[in-house]
Amino acid sequence: SRQQEKELEMEQEAAMVRVKAKEKMLEVHQRVGHVAKVGAIQAMARRGTLVVTNKRVQKEMMKLGARELGCGPCDVATINKQHPSNSKSALRKGQWTMDGTGKYWPSIHGNRYALVVVAPEGRGLFVEFTKKKKQFPGVFRRKRRVWQQKAGVQIKYLRLDRAGEHVAKRFRKFLDRKGIVASFTATNSSAGPAEAYIHICQDAMVSMLEHYHEMHGKRANDKWEYAFRYACDTKSMTWCTTNDGESMYEKQTGRAPPLDKCHVWGANVTAHQNDKTQRLKGANRGRKGEFMGFASDGDGYTVWDPVKRTMFNAKFVLAADLAKHKQVGPEEAEVVDAATEETNEEQENESRVENREQPLGEVEEVQEEEKVEIEAGTERTGALGGQ
Repeated sequence: SRQQEKELEMEQEAAMVRVKAKEKMLEVHQRVGHVAKVGAIQAMARRGTLVVTNKRVQKEMMKLGARELGCGPCDVATINKQHPSNSKSALRKGQWTMDGTGKYWPSIHGNRYALVVVAPEGRGLFVEFTKKKKQFPGVFRRKRRVWQQKAGVQIKYLRLDRAGEHVAKRFRKFLDRKGIVASFTATNSSAGPAEAYIHICQDAMVSMLEHYHEMHGKRANDKWEYAFRYACDTKSMTWCTTNDGESMYEKQTGRAPPLDKCHVWGANVTAHQNDKTQRLKGANRGRKGEFMGFASDGDGYTVWDPVKRTMFNAKFVLAADLAKHKQVGPEEAEVVDAATEETNEEQENESRVENREQPLGEVEEVQEEEKVEIEAGTERTGALGGQ
């Protein structure tokens, strides 16, 4: 009946909206470097930080559960490493935390370790890379003023674990000279926020490397530091429980985070080349590459050129279509395929009408009629031949 057809139509439409909601959720998750899960993305959408133009899709996104994200790289690559201690470290006003992680694969710059520094009150997350662990104190000496300026908080207390490079006499003398009180954790205990963010960014980094492998069919372990930095940058731009949902980026700048500038790490992009000295007058202004994150030494983006095997910065990038990388379940795929077939048939029929040709359905009916007539004619001819 007509009522049943209408109900079936509504069910199919609701299924399509749900598929689009899952696709949008997965797209946002991948664009922010795999650091934001379902709950965080829903909270950002409610807060207005994340803008979803289709309201029906946004409403359906709010209904999705944590296990409905369906991110294959995260399922494969997530590291379930336990913290040394579940107890929180004693926080003081103005206390920063610092911790290192490694050893990773040698990067294209030869770095194998990452130093993570977290500002108090959710005011900043910073990362630097070194070739050796013993270089951590030197990085802190060079970068501390930049970190303080960005966070807007002076380093009065510094929380550290008891690693050899942290308890070294030379580094402790430097902290005393600058009026910084070093607070060391107990043996085999967590370094607090710094270690927590290390695990978040490490999981996201491994997921990005796995996703890169799915997109390009090869590993990118030598670019791990770019993935780790992008994870830190996007974590600063997304939901932060310390700030009651306000991101670290908002706390630092007072502006909404530019989530629209985030792209899938490792995806193919076309970068705009504004440097006229690098090209001829009539040459292309676009340069093909792979998205590696935000530029660490200025505005714009970092892009990898797989042909020349070099990194370069660009102020603008245009991301390629990632529809072929989207993941959908078997049931959802059937709905999508059916809708796609109907859309393709409608478009071809419209094209045939414009070209004064018969639509596909009518052509099939005519062909069927002709086939029946031919078969009937063959039977009559056979009968006459027998006579």
